[in-house]
Amino acid sequence: HTPAAYALGVMHLNGVGTTKDCDIGVNLLKRVAERSEWVANLLRDAHEHEQEQRPDLAALAFLKLAEAGHEVAQMNVAHLLDAGATVVLDSTI
Repeated sequence: HTPAAYALGVMHLNGVGTTKDCDIGVNLLKRVAERSEWVANLLRDAHEHEQEQRPDLAALAFLKLAEAGHEVAQMNVAHLLDAGATVVLDSTI
């Protein structure tokens, strides 16, 4: 439950009703952020671009998510780059 995870994360960050633990608080808030509508929409777009054989657009979408700390997107953009499927970050073009 996303609102409950958010409340619990804030509680752990501030030590309200529980022992103050920044690691637990940050981990809970990261999970909340990864469930946001923005992340879900961008992931959907990236996967649609992959299905439509548009790897450059997929890589850009995954890269946006990777910059925000989304670990799955980091692995997906790394895979596209390692496979040579995209030239999004190619400095020679």
